[in-house]
Amino acid sequence: MTGSVKRKKNYWDLAETPSKTALAKRRVATAVRELAALTATSDAPEDVLSDAAVSLEAVALELRAHPTRTFRDAFATCKTEEDFAPFADRSLMTGRSNPFSPPLKLSMQGDRAVGQVRFGATYEGVPGHVHGGMVAAALDETLGYLAVNNDIGGVTAVLTVRYRAPTPLETDLAIEANVVRTDGKKAFVEARLRAGDTITAEAEGVFVAIGRERMLAVIDAAKKGLDKG
Repeated sequence: MTGSVKRKKNYWDLAETPSKTALAKRRVATAVRELAALTATSDAPEDVLSDAAVSLEAVALELRAHPTRTFRDAFATCKTEEDFAPFADRSLMTGRSNPFSPPLKLSMQGDRAVGQVRFGATYEGVPGHVHGGMVAAALDETLGYLAVNNDIGGVTAVLTVRYRAPTPLETDLAIEANVVRTDGKKAFVEARLRAGDTITAEAEGVFVAIGRERMLAVIDAAKKGLDKG
């Protein structure tokens, strides 16, 4: 794959022209994302927090009255990239409709994957710095995106992360990832996360291609396990 070749769309891609409903959902997610950070850091008095809780409980009650659908529920019926797009928008790391998403922005530059992300207070670990688990998640997501866009690999088999320096909060971070080699259905990949000129973390991973039928079997097994619970 080169920079001059148009990349085919895949299930990682967000909708280029979201519907009005999708845009409204993204707006809600943005508000909840800010609310989560404020909830974690606010020193507001008890009466203000209590009033806020009442208002938010009312919003939750209103949304609860409408149908819900998880990616697990819908995967079997998703056939085209348009079917997958709403669920890409809910992704934990990149989804604009997921309030827990930082969000991480991913794109391809030739055969490399690049990411941009900025973590706020919600993701704090060591004071003033990003929790190591979120650093690993951002690297893992970028590597998965890389593998899929090179038509090799789909799920993480191995991920090794080396933390070279604390990753600062409220800082524009850059990730770059590349394929080292391939072996059948396996892709051996590596990535680096930078804060300015400083590499704060590196990762090496192995991603393995998994077909649709295998994925459906995994989802079905998970459903049966939940039913037993």
